[in-house]
Amino acid sequence: MGGWILSLLHLLNPVGYLCLHGAFFAGVVWWCRHDLSHLRSKLRKLLKRLLPPKLSQEGFFSFRRVMPFSFLILASLSLLAGLLYAPNNYDALTYRIPRVMHWLQNEGWHWIHTNCPRMNNRATGFEWLMAPQLSILGTDRFLFLLNFISFLLLPGLLFSLIRASGGSGRGAWFWMWLWPTGLGYLLQAASIANDAFATSYVLAAVICALRFGRKGDSKSLFFCLLATALLSGLKTSNVILALVPLALLAVAWKKLWPKMGMVVVSVWVLIPASFLPTAFLNRKSIVTGK
Repeated sequence: MGGWILSLLHLLNPVGYLCLHGAFFAGVVWWCRHDLSHLRSKLRKLLKRLLPPKLSQEGFFSFRRVMPFSFLILASLSLLAGLLYAPNNYDALTYRIPRVMHWLQNEGWHWIHTNCPRMNNRATGFEWLMAPQLSILGTDRFLFLLNFISFLLLPGLLFSLIRASGGSGRGAWFWMWLWPTGLGYLLQAASIANDAFATSYVLAAVICALRFGRKGDSKSLFFCLLATALLSGLKTSNVILALVPLALLAVAWKKLWPKMGMVVVSVWVLIPASFLPTAFLNRKSIVTGK
């Protein structure tokens, strides 16, 4: 959303991004101001969850302790790989990074006249996430952090999904560490590909949809729709994955109907996060020839 706003104002440059991020983080601090006093205790609880204390009747190499430790080792190796080796994903080097460089040079999105159609007709979600680093830092060496942070979110998201689906805490604890270590996720944890990155969005959307079906709160509904919009904005082929959270919302239509006013207001945030701006601008550029 920030990339489209800066493009509209022709401020897609380091100064624009610094101001945008400063305002964003200030808003986050203001929103979470009541929770800052409990931050230390929350971090302590999180550390105990990641590295649980040893019980009197269990060995050090019990599953309860070894599994999160193994995930920590794999995540550390992925981080080391991302720091040591330059990005080499073919699609990113062919059109994702080049199209962002074109936008930064123009200080805003524009139709790129090229024989490579992917420079224009692909979704822009991942590119808008890369743009701040390329603009402010002027290097692509840290772009892998986008996938790496997404990889670190997978255990917590999967645990929440299993629990929200009615699964046991013991089973959720087992799968939250095992499932993210699949080959596809490990290989992309330190890359700049945009395939595995979508997993965080779809898991978050399904979790929020399940919570909305249970509680009927506006917060869960908004974040479900936002994650679904971001899912489509990341890659057009991800649209089919959006059917899962939308189907869950359709089941809870009795709770959804009274919230339609909030949904209409949220459209101004959801549309820029989705694929719709790219689709509209591509259609307009093709029709007008500009």
